[in-house]
Amino acid sequence: MQPQPFSAIKKVHGAKELLDIAFYNASKVSVSFSSQDTPLEKAKKREEARVRAASKILESRLMKVVKSFPSLENLHPFYREMCDVLVGNQTLKMYLASLEGAAGVIRRIASEAISKIRRSQTPRDAAKARIEAYGRMTSMVKKLDDRLAFLERARINLAKMPSINPEEPTIVVAGYPNTGKSTIVRAASTAKPE
Repeated sequence: MQPQPFSAIKKVHGAKELLDIAFYNASKVSVSFSSQDTPLEKAKKREEARVRAASKILESRLMKVVKSFPSLENLHPFYREMCDVLVGNQTLKMYLASLEGAAGVIRRIASEAISKIRRSQTPRDAAKARIEAYGRMTSMVKKLDDRLAFLERARINLAKMPSINPEEPTIVVAGYPNTGKSTIVRAASTAKPE
């Protein structure tokens, strides 16, 4: 029997975690300079590399979340219905789409900042353009915090769903204690209930 489709969903980090990861890694980016580079050229290269790294990390992390959730259209109707009952398909689709949209906005913020950095006249202007880009990226990701938290809760709830073969006939016997459930199961099948 194959595992249920929601077991492969990766952990969804919160906004603060995503920003910490992106900006920490961006600050550690190494840039190679030539001996002829002026302080302005060095600053431009360094700030551009930092903006590229931060945006790439944020973009890839957001898209990883989107891609780790299975496509609802491709799911078996049983799993689609269970997902709708547990987390709500419309809300799930909307939140995943907003993450995908945010990744595009972050890409645009980075390209605008990079062109601003390339046009900067002083090292301070280049640093200012990077800080501005970081601020806009931070604002964008913080707006997603509630959605990221919802997706993490959805991941946890969906991962608890049992693996079943929806094509195989299944009977559920449920009811209050001491009402004869075990007797029915014993009479109708070869199973030995506890």
